[in-house]
Amino acid sequence: MSKYIHKALLLYRVIISILLVFGYGLKKLKMLINGEDFFYSFLGFGSDITLLLASIGELIAPIFIIIGYKTRFFTALPLFMMFIVVLDVYSGEPFHYFQSALFYLISLLIIIIAGPGKYSIDNYIKGK
Repeated sequence: MSKYIHKALLLYRVIISILLVFGYGLKKLKMLINGEDFFYSFLGFGSDITLLLASIGELIAPIFIIIGYKTRFFTALPLFMMFIVVLDVYSGEPFHYFQSALFYLISLLIIIIAGPGKYSIDNYIKGK
């Protein structure tokens, strides 16, 4: 791959992760801190557990995606959540309700397929 593709992958990882943190993650953290209990409950886990998992996927995982450490693993967490949002939470709703989640779903899928690129901890570890 050309050096520009690696730079583009880095930029893409960073931008998507930052948008995920500020668009969703910080809201989930605030909800978690405030003890809000009206969050979506997935597969009977209850709203508290689901909110905790969503917080990890939208606040912690993006940090690892940015630095490119275990990138595909940490990208799978928010990707799975976006699948749930698109296919379950907003099932049957008009497109505008879930278009943001669909954007993240596609973006995270691209990161999983393309990998972290040369500018990542994954690449550094692989090179040793």
